Amino acid sequence: MKANVGIAEIANLANVSVGTVDRALHNRGRVSEATRKRVLTIAAKFGYTPNLAARALKTGPRSHVISVCFPKEIHYFFDELRSGIKEEAKRFEHLGLQVQFVPLERLGDNEFATIKDLIKEVPRALIITPGIPDQLTALIDKAEEKNIRVICLDSDAPSSHRTAMVCADSTACGQLAAELLGRFVPSRSQVAVVTGTMETQDHQARVKSFRDLFSQVCSGGKVVGIIEDHEREEESFQKCYRLLQENPKIAGLYVSTANCLPVCRAISTLNLTHKVQLLTSDLFPEMVPYFDMGIIAASIHGRPFALGRVAIQLLAELLLYGRAVQSKNYLAPHVVMKSTLHLFREIRKNRENFELTDSVD
Repeated sequence: MKANVGIAEIANLANVSVGTVDRALHNRGRVSEATRKRVLTIAAKFGYTPNLAARALKTGPRSHVISVCFPKEIHYFFDELRSGIKEEAKRFEHLGLQVQFVPLERLGDNEFATIKDLIKEVPRALIITPGIPDQLTALIDKAEEKNIRVICLDSDAPSSHRTAMVCADSTACGQLAAELLGRFVPSRSQVAVVTGTMETQDHQARVKSFRDLFSQVCSGGKVVGIIEDHEREEESFQKCYRLLQENPKIAGLYVSTANCLPVCRAISTLNLTHKVQLLTSDLFPEMVPYFDMGIIAASIHGRPFALGRVAIQLLAELLLYGRAVQSKNYLAPHVVMKSTLHLFREIRKNRENFELTDSVD
């Protein structure tokens, strides 16, 4: 006969701690497979969370396919996004969670046709980074009508009925950049912004919030140019080189995407190090020399690895446990400067890999 028991009773019967029971029931890791099965057996026997415990024990994991569609480039950013998704998904593999990646070449490239084809396969969920959200709204709504849960990751399609979005707070990123750059440059300074494309909601929000705040922080300051480089390195270099050459009064640049290396090269080629204050976005090992040379003053890190992990956590709650999730999920950006580089995962990971390779050689 079943009785109404709680976590404490299950812990006592299983001879484990309450924390271990909680981790076993909710698949939060750090529990051996034998202990997890013992806890689930007791939970199922006494009717505790039968939809999770009994199903996992008796019928085995159901397949939950998640299709992931975002660009390869700029790979410095999207590789980290992909790593976060992969690492978090491993925690739920034994419950049937499967992730398949269908990459685009660049943001917005062939995304409508690719996502349309993915919907035909009827996965349990889609994780996408909308490059041109206005074109995707109806498609996202169609997916949701088919009970395919859609998570917008890193950029949003706010007019759609997507289940949730997971982003660094774009407005906060732009405002933080304006606040920092406004204090790095003298009053009445001219600055410019380099972004990907203004069709992307995330890019729009960063540029707008930067423009709205900069002149308030920098007395008499003015944003004199917006460059759209479409996430292409050569296009970014040429446009930034020309802008800086034709506008010698520019005292600062804000790069709102991860495509900062060509901007660094343009500043270096024109011998404008320390004359032009550069504020970038995100963080990857190739940026370190430009921090060391003083070309990059600071970077607003959108934390792509963490974004990827949160997206999978939301889908695990929805698909595996049937729990409701928040529709809007913002991560706070981090400020990176030369003195704090060593504290960030991207740089620590690279140095650890280098030290390991060096010791093997």
